[in-house]
Amino acid sequence: MPETTTTENAKPRLASHATIELRREDGALSIQDKERRWPMFVPAAPLYAPVAKLSRLTRSWLLVSFVSTVILLPLFYGAYLALFASSRYTTEFRVAVKTVDSMQQVGLSALLGMGLGGASSNTYDSNAIVQYIKSLQGISDIDNEVGLTAKFGRDDIDFLSRLEMSAPAEKILRYWNQMVKAYYETSTGTIIVKVDAFSPQDSLDIAVGALNLSEKLVNDMSAKARREAVVFAQQEVAEAEDRLARATAKMTEVMDREGTLNPQLSAQSIVTSTTRLRDELSELNAKLAVQRASLSDDAPPVSQTKIRIAAVEAELSKLNALATGSDEGDNRPLSASLSNFAKAESERMFAEKAYQSALTALETARIDAARRQAYLATIVRPQLAEERSYPRVIFATITAIAVCFLVWLIGSVTVSAVKEHM
Repeated sequence: MPETTTTENAKPRLASHATIELRREDGALSIQDKERRWPMFVPAAPLYAPVAKLSRLTRSWLLVSFVSTVILLPLFYGAYLALFASSRYTTEFRVAVKTVDSMQQVGLSALLGMGLGGASSNTYDSNAIVQYIKSLQGISDIDNEVGLTAKFGRDDIDFLSRLEMSAPAEKILRYWNQMVKAYYETSTGTIIVKVDAFSPQDSLDIAVGALNLSEKLVNDMSAKARREAVVFAQQEVAEAEDRLARATAKMTEVMDREGTLNPQLSAQSIVTSTTRLRDELSELNAKLAVQRASLSDDAPPVSQTKIRIAAVEAELSKLNALATGSDEGDNRPLSASLSNFAKAESERMFAEKAYQSALTALETARIDAARRQAYLATIVRPQLAEERSYPRVIFATITAIAVCFLVWLIGSVTVSAVKEHM
C-alpha cells in the first residue's frame, strides 16, 4: 500500500489555497491536488545522483571546449602570425579612363550640377581593365613584364603563402586574386588596384607592371575603336570613287562615239545657225518679191537673189539633216547624241556628288574618332610601401578570439538544446 500523507498547512507553489497529499510510489514522490486533480512528480533522492554526475560532465566538456576553442586556437593562430607568417606590403594605385570629349562633358555637368562620369561610355573600358587584371591573360602578361615567379615563389616565403608556379592555372588565378584586388568605383569613375607582395619593392614592381599594361590595353582598345569608326566611311569613299571613275569613263566613251566634246553646245550652235539662216532667207524672199514687182525674172538682180536663196535653203537643209540624222552619211541624229550625253553626264554628276558626300562623311568620322580617343589618367601613382600591411598580430588575434568565442557559444547552445530534447 502506498503511503499517503495529507496536510492542510503545506502550501504548493502554484496554488496557495490547494489541499495536497504526498504519495511515494516506486521511488518517486507524487504530489496530488485533491481539489484540482493534477499530479506533479518529483524524483526521489536516489535519482538525483546520475543527474549531478551528468552536470559535472557537462561542465567539464564546456570548460575543455572553451579553453581549446576560445584560448588555444587563437593563441596558435597568433603564434603562427608572429613567428612564421611572411610580412606583406601593399601598393595601391588609382586610374580613370578618360576621353577627349569627356572633358567637355565634365565642364557641362559641373555647370548643370549633374554627374555624367558614372554613366559615361568609359564604364565599359574601365570594367574591361578590371577584368583584364583579374584574368589569366593579365597574369601571363604581368609575369612576362616583371616575373611573378621570383615575386611569389621565393623560398623565404612561408609555405602557406608561397605560390607554386607549377600549380594548375585555376589555383594560380585564385592565388592572384587573393593578392591583387582590382575593382571599379562607379561613384567616382575610378579604377582602384591594390597589390600585396612579400617585399615593398616587389609590390611596387607588380603595381607598375599592371599600370603599364592597363595603359597599353586602353590605347589598343581606343585605336581599334577609332579604326572601326573610320573604316566604314573609308569603304564608302572607295565605293564612291570607283563609281565616279566608271561614270567618267562612260562619259568619255560617249564623247568618242558621238565625235563631239559636248553635244549640247553643238546643238545650241545648230539652233543658232538655223535661226540666222531662216532670218536671212526671210529677208531674201522679201527682197525677191520687191524685185519681181519692178523687174523681170531674167534680170540680173533677180537672178542673184534667187541664187542666194537657194544657197541659204541648202545650208538649212544640211543643218536639218545634221540635227535629225536624215542625210546619207554616217552622222547620228543629234537628239540621240543629246540623250546619250545627258544620261552619261547625269550619272557622272550624281557619282561626283556621292563622292563629295563620302569624303565629308569620312572627315566627320575622323574628327569624331579623334574626339573619342581614350587614355588612362593616373590619379594616384604607385608608391613604395613603408610598413607592412599583414600580418597585424594583435588585431588578428583579438579578432580570432571574438570569432572563436561566437562559434563556441553557438555550438554550446546548440549541443545543450539537443541534449534537452533527447
